[in-house]
Amino acid sequence: MKKLFKAVIVSVLALALCAACSSSNTEKTEPAVSLSVTVEPLSEDEYAQTDTSEIENAVPEDFSKITIELNMENMVAGTERTVKSQSLKNIMAETEIGTYWYGNGSSQNNAEEDFTIVRSESVIYRRDISDDEIKNMFDGYEAAVSYTGADGNVVEQSLPMTDAVQFK
Repeated sequence: MKKLFKAVIVSVLALALCAACSSSNTEKTEPAVSLSVTVEPLSEDEYAQTDTSEIENAVPEDFSKITIELNMENMVAGTERTVKSQSLKNIMAETEIGTYWYGNGSSQNNAEEDFTIVRSESVIYRRDISDDEIKNMFDGYEAAVSYTGADGNVVEQSLPMTDAVQFK
């Protein structure tokens, strides 16, 4: 009888533990989207790799690196996501602020994963252009995203680029 009683107690405890674990795993975390636009000076190595032959009396302060990164986390795996945004090169051409020097970008947007990352790093020539002018360059531009929310509905979101600008 004692063995049966112990077996019942152990079974009840194991069942309670399994129920507690399974209920925490079924909670849905709402997807999150963030945008950052970081403007910072070039490192010595970055400046050394930058062709400045076209510029008379070039100094490192004439250039800035702009990193634009959009992160989507806690996405519903198996669902499509889209990201639409103007490139920095096009923004600079349209606003006529500064000169796009060079850059590159990357993205990871696999629907089977629960995240998406879109990133670009660019170097701009900005002699005699203030931080305020750089920030104002992004005014009116945004990153538009769409994704499936935790409730199964499609979410569309716009992230103003000017709100995401930060200087280092």
